[in-house]
Amino acid sequence: MAVEILRNDLATKLNTKQLAKFKDADLELLIAARYEDLSALEPAREEELIATRLPVALIGILRHAGVFGPVAGPGPGSMGVGVLLQLCSFMTQHRGEAQLHPGDVYLLTAFDAIMRAPPCIEERISPRSSGSTTVPRACTFSAVALWPEFDELLAHGRAQLDRTKRSFVPVLRAGKAGASEGFRAPADECEVRAPMQNMAELVNAVAASVGIQAAFSGGGSGRSSSATDYIVQKQRGDQEQQQEQRGGQRQPRIVLSRDVLACIAIKGHWQFPLDLSHDVASMSLEQLKSARLIAALQQCFGDMVMDEAPLGMVTRHNVALLLKRSSDVKDTTLYVSPPIGLDLMLLAMLTLLQQAQQLEGLKQELRRDEVPNTPPQGYVQPELQRRRSPRLQEQQQVQQQQVSCCDAVGGQGLGDEGSRSSGSSAGASSGGGDASSSGMSTIGTIDVSLQGQGPEGLEWLPGDCGGKALHLELYGFGDVGLTGRCAGSGRYGNVLEGDIDGVAVVVKLFEQRRRGAVDAFARELAVYSHLRNSGSGLQGVAVPRLLRFGMFAHTGALFLAVTDEGDDLEAGAGGSDDDLEADAGGADSSGGGGTFAGGSAGDGGSSGGGSGGGAVITQELRAMMVAALRALHSAGVLHGDIRLSNFVLVDLGEAKVVGVSEVGSSHQAAMEAEVRSVQVL
Repeated sequence: MAVEILRNDLATKLNTKQLAKFKDADLELLIAARYEDLSALEPAREEELIATRLPVALIGILRHAGVFGPVAGPGPGSMGVGVLLQLCSFMTQHRGEAQLHPGDVYLLTAFDAIMRAPPCIEERISPRSSGSTTVPRACTFSAVALWPEFDELLAHGRAQLDRTKRSFVPVLRAGKAGASEGFRAPADECEVRAPMQNMAELVNAVAASVGIQAAFSGGGSGRSSSATDYIVQKQRGDQEQQQEQRGGQRQPRIVLSRDVLACIAIKGHWQFPLDLSHDVASMSLEQLKSARLIAALQQCFGDMVMDEAPLGMVTRHNVALLLKRSSDVKDTTLYVSPPIGLDLMLLAMLTLLQQAQQLEGLKQELRRDEVPNTPPQGYVQPELQRRRSPRLQEQQQVQQQQVSCCDAVGGQGLGDEGSRSSGSSAGASSGGGDASSSGMSTIGTIDVSLQGQGPEGLEWLPGDCGGKALHLELYGFGDVGLTGRCAGSGRYGNVLEGDIDGVAVVVKLFEQRRRGAVDAFARELAVYSHLRNSGSGLQGVAVPRLLRFGMFAHTGALFLAVTDEGDDLEAGAGGSDDDLEADAGGADSSGGGGTFAGGSAGDGGSSGGGSGGGAVITQELRAMMVAALRALHSAGVLHGDIRLSNFVLVDLGEAKVVGVSEVGSSHQAAMEAEVRSVQVL
């Protein structure tokens, strides 16, 4: 009888679909805690309902329907019990003052700091003036399912919060982002970034106070292999860091993903219109697409795969979704939490840190090159449903018949020697050539639209809005043999170390979520196409040799894989040990360390330049640099950005040029100006 009374009361607040989610056993939990009708529920507090062990998803439904408590907001009426406790503490210490001041430090318990809702923010619903993009790509998780025992994890995390007062900075308003070291502005929405960082700093402080050795940090170049916005990172002690130094210097190429335990994507409302009433765990892939949720989930999952991270989170501040991968690397099910509102946001973030610490050992089981590229259902995005075009199939059949046995990389399209043997055209859209001869496992093709006008020398297809599109192969990470080590970073993404059929390569990433990346990729690819068509034979002589290019299916990043010629002159080729240590020592390093680490200023090269601290530039070395540059000029290629980071010194005592991006130029004055620039480096 009591169950029916409570159900009838709830029917006045909930719709039929919402009410159906409440089983009799759920209502009995409320009744046992003396919440027998609406009059008893209305004054209830969130933490009291959590204590009844009612599932968090059902608590969210009650909250969203206004069954209990006010909706958290920035005004005085939204202050919950945590804020009131903080106010009492503040007034005890400072009599005569009646309000808290954002950014100030107060004596709070971990419980009070976490169990209050951060302020709500007013979200823009238009992408106008947005610096953030969510790039469609192949769907590489096969299904979504509810994260098992997530409610219990939240309850356990809440129980671990002690009542000892410590110094914390509460999140009282969505204001200017904090200035803690380890955070950098990600490519997200500014109105979401600042409060997210403030929340992360508070949760980091509480986590440290209860002994959790994981923390939120900025993502992107230098901190993770992916281009994710934020990460959860293992905290390494001073002793561990000292052990990494051998003979007083760090390793010149670091493994960026080693300490990454979770990837966090920050989105605007138009990119991730998640609502607290969404039952994401019960949605099919098609339903996720219809709800406009799938692209953001794909992006975060791809980042998790790239960083070999077991956990993830997609947030737009007011609501978030926590993600977890299966311990079986072949199982691409994405486990999701119920939607998290502001009242549980800090607790959910703390729970993410707790889980990151517990699941650290799972990283070694989640090798990026072993993750299946596509689900059994195939692709979700319309442009990927076509698979392979008849024209591409015909090209590949010809390549299989004509590939030369002396081609070490299986006829990879635009390399000088390999392309001659394969017989493919200069504008071949494939980055792969003969897939069977090199053990590749390409999964299909995709048309990538350019923002600007495409360079000459490539085969173009009609793109969106009358533009141009480049037809590319999709690849898995195993197809370029990523080692996990980073050779450098630039404007459009990291430069990673790889191996293709025993040939050492560096893989330059062009993250499509970064503006201008696709056009920069096309320009650099056009240079290699031009060099191949000209018959100059300069690949592998004056510039590295291009072995493979295309798009990674999991992350949507475009890539160029070229022969690894060693460190650039600015990074320390021929320099001192101190130079190597300085180059490898910091997550904030923005360049150096590999064949493509420099690039050009317009095409994603690292910032900086000049000869401060790299190799000693002798007259002999300078002459080799000029000779390599003049060879490019003779082939009709203008470099466009002359600096030490765009030259490498190979073992045979030869200089090579990297980062070229201007094709078809024959302006003599510009060429002579580049030569003069080398003379003053």
